[in-house]
Amino acid sequence: MPKQGLYIGLEWLFVPYNWYAIKGKDPLTSKLTIEDRFAPTFGGVYNKNQNFKVMVYGMGEWTDFKVKSKDNTKHLVPAVSLKLSKEKQ
Repeated sequence: MPKQGLYIGLEWLFVPYNWYAIKGKDPLTSKLTIEDRFAPTFGGVYNKNQNFKVMVYGMGEWTDFKVKSKDNTKHLVPAVSLKLSKEKQ
């Protein structure tokens, strides 16, 4: 957890209710493909700001999410909108 800043956790639940299939065509063989996906799906944006850190938990450990832009200057971070407001009393 950061001492300063904000932590946002996103979780995919691999349950039947969240399952859906995507049909497509393999770009090399042109064979029909069916890919299992689980909702929700999250969008992402490339960002140069190194203050964003994205970690992924899998196989019992946390690792850096290392998807970079084609020129390796930007990192992919989830596209999360956050609105903070002060409640009127």
